[in-house]
Amino acid sequence: MVTQSFFQPFLNPPKSSTQTRHKLLFFSLSIAALFSLAYLGLIIFQSHFSENSINTLALCDKSHDPPSCLASISEIISTFNPDDHLHLHHRSNGPDLLGKILEGHVAHINNAVEVTRDKMKSNEERGDGALAVCLELMDLARDRVVDSIKVLGVKSKGKDMSAWLSAVLTNYVTCLDMVQDYPHLMGLRPTLEGLILRARAFLAINAKLSGFGSGRVRDFSESLFGVNDRVRNFFESSGSMGMYPSWLRPSDRKLLEASGREIKADVVVAKDGSGDFTTVGEAVAAAPDKEEERFVIYVKEGVYDEIVEVPKKKKNVMIVGDGMDLTIITGSLNVVDNPELGTFRTPTLGKLFLLYLICIQFNAYSNL
Repeated sequence: MVTQSFFQPFLNPPKSSTQTRHKLLFFSLSIAALFSLAYLGLIIFQSHFSENSINTLALCDKSHDPPSCLASISEIISTFNPDDHLHLHHRSNGPDLLGKILEGHVAHINNAVEVTRDKMKSNEERGDGALAVCLELMDLARDRVVDSIKVLGVKSKGKDMSAWLSAVLTNYVTCLDMVQDYPHLMGLRPTLEGLILRARAFLAINAKLSGFGSGRVRDFSESLFGVNDRVRNFFESSGSMGMYPSWLRPSDRKLLEASGREIKADVVVAKDGSGDFTTVGEAVAAAPDKEEERFVIYVKEGVYDEIVEVPKKKKNVMIVGDGMDLTIITGSLNVVDNPELGTFRTPTLGKLFLLYLICIQFNAYSNL
């Protein structure tokens, strides 16, 4: 009787124990179903890409923040229409996905620009200079993203694209650093941090696709993939005596082989008034916008105390002087005289800009 009483709970479990086990079984099956759905989702996500394409889940291997990188991919995938899915199924490769991500990023830049402009309109305190520089940096970043989209998949442009996308991240980080100097502008921080996360994501994806970099893109400085190789390749010559980089056009090489006085210039700058202009800035302003042919500005011997900016719309400008010791452009940014400049003012250069036989002396100082 004692033995029977001891084992009876095991032989005849109470009804409440049966219900508990049923609940546990149901819970276990539910967990299994959730994992199955997650795995199925992973398979569906991966099925957008052909067997010969790069593993999409491995695209973020080099990312500073893999979860954020994957979130960027998911974000763009969620916007796909049926035609996009069909395209990626038949022609799927990493560059297609990267292209979609970059196209989506242009919209994020545009949104950030609008947010910054609205902040500038409502801003009544010191910091307008920082906002103006941020707008300029975002504009340049947008240009570099668009340039990258245009050359996507072109192997010969791979290193250029890496440099451009690295510059995009540089611009965002610089803007964030400037904004953080002004507590009342910290409302822009989430927008800028969002741009930085996305920039890190497409940098990592580009690194994976192009094979640049052996480790993760852990921070801002490591996003400059293969910088030593780029510097070395920059000076590889396909011209005479190894003097010029391979990308330099033959017509430009001929210009660089001549002295300033021998070059047929479009305009001449001379301090003594013997040229078309007395300042370099005036000559740059006179250059046509988006010029397809080289516009040459010859700057005669002298010291020109000015800060020269070549806007991006001034394309194909070349400024040539009489020599590094003879033609000197110097200028200063004094934070006391120009408080809105802070300690930074971005140099803006137009595309295909060349500077030859000129010494640039730039002084940034603060009398604090």
